[in-house]
Amino acid sequence: MEEYKMIKIENKIVLSILVDVIGEWRIKDKVEIPDDFESIELTYLKDGVYDISDLEFLIIGTKDIDEKLISDIEDFVTKHPDFVVANPYQVEYPILISKKPNKYTGKGYGSWFNHGSSNIITNCPNSILILAQND
Repeated sequence: MEEYKMIKIENKIVLSILVDVIGEWRIKDKVEIPDDFESIELTYLKDGVYDISDLEFLIIGTKDIDEKLISDIEDFVTKHPDFVVANPYQVEYPILISKKPNKYTGKGYGSWFNHGSSNIITNCPNSILILAQND
């Protein structure tokens, strides 16, 4: 039987994203978390609808924590030091956005999002991000 090797992460921002955004309980069996680790404060977007037409993003699934995902996160935060986190309550697909987007200010109609939303819609005609907690 092959021995499983824990992933060691040197970048504190990446480790903060894994611990705070994905959840320590989801990564504790895959990633080494030093006893003296203190998370770096991250910037989160509030629920809303945002124009992300000219921004880059990285969708982070919470189930497949592997070295490729960690490398993708590290590359993203290195390229975009002003990144923000889109992570509505009880939604399983956090998204990193290259910088804080502009919020749409239009009025909304309908039932909104009763079961949460973390979605990007492109070509309508802009690209929009919709965030809503599961309530």
